[in-house]
Amino acid sequence: MALVVERPPALDAALVAALRDDLVEMLQFMRLRVLHFKGEIPPHEGPMLAVFTDIPAVPPECLEGAAEELEEYDVAIGPCADGSLYLLGFGAGLDSALEAELLAAATGPDGLSTLAPLLEAADLATVLLPPWFRIAKSGDVSFAESLIRLSLLDEEGDDRFMADRLRLRLEKKA
Repeated sequence: MALVVERPPALDAALVAALRDDLVEMLQFMRLRVLHFKGEIPPHEGPMLAVFTDIPAVPPECLEGAAEELEEYDVAIGPCADGSLYLLGFGAGLDSALEAELLAAATGPDGLSTLAPLLEAADLATVLLPPWFRIAKSGDVSFAESLIRLSLLDEEGDDRFMADRLRLRLEKKA
């Protein structure tokens, strides 16, 4: 199951919608049940991935890896270079109140530094995923645009950088 968590960047609404729709499409392509976060974490029996909407083209390998790791670990963390997170995964059997506390910590701009002491205090087995980036300000768009251009040069680029709506939006602006 995937929980899509809105954390809109300070950008125009069309870009926010493109990021969110690309994310949902990729999660559905991966055959994950997609739910939109509405203030409460839904009950779940198996692992759950909370993925943030301001993240362009999360590599599917990261999501698949997180789901696999959550069979052994309590929590999976996908960090961003700016100290935020692109993904927070919960293993089966975690207390729902603890999940809510962890997700609240993860949604802030310094999610990683806020989350670390909570994970340590709860003594949770945690796995760290490869870092990725988010689009929080206009300067981050140029990095995403560069990745899109590079992905077009790569034979497998469409499979590695799955963000069709973002790609089309940036091509129209060029």
